[in-house]
Amino acid sequence: MRLAGYNIYCLKKIVKGSNEMPRKKKIDSEPVVIPEPPKPAPEELSKTRKPYPSREQRLAMAEEEILHWEKLNAERRDLIEKTEKKLEERKDALAKGEYALEKAHVKRDRIYSNLDKPTAPIKTVNKQYQELLAALQANGKSIDDLIADLRGA
Repeated sequence: MRLAGYNIYCLKKIVKGSNEMPRKKKIDSEPVVIPEPPKPAPEELSKTRKPYPSREQRLAMAEEEILHWEKLNAERRDLIEKTEKKLEERKDALAKGEYALEKAHVKRDRIYSNLDKPTAPIKTVNKQYQELLAALQANGKSIDDLIADLRGA
């Protein structure tokens, strides 16, 4: 920060044309010389053409390419078979899940439909059954006799 030509950090008057901060002094040293790689002879610069492969070499390369593609295609077929197998398993699991979902919907609907029906207490039914059995034993009749009397009436 400057105030009226003074540097507030050291309170010295700034002279025009002078640097505020001293610069590093340059150290005189010799420049490093990187040697250039030797240039090749003119004979080495000319490119030699790669010889054209003979028929046997071309046939061998074609056979190698055929083997490469057969191997690659066989791997791809195996991968497709594995994926199709997984797909079938997932379809079966989906069908089972959908069946379970449908059963859950039916169960929920059945529970909703039974909400309106009054529920009979189990203790009351058992108590009435016990009273019926006691009355039959008191009269000396069995359940079969009671059923026959009810059907005949």
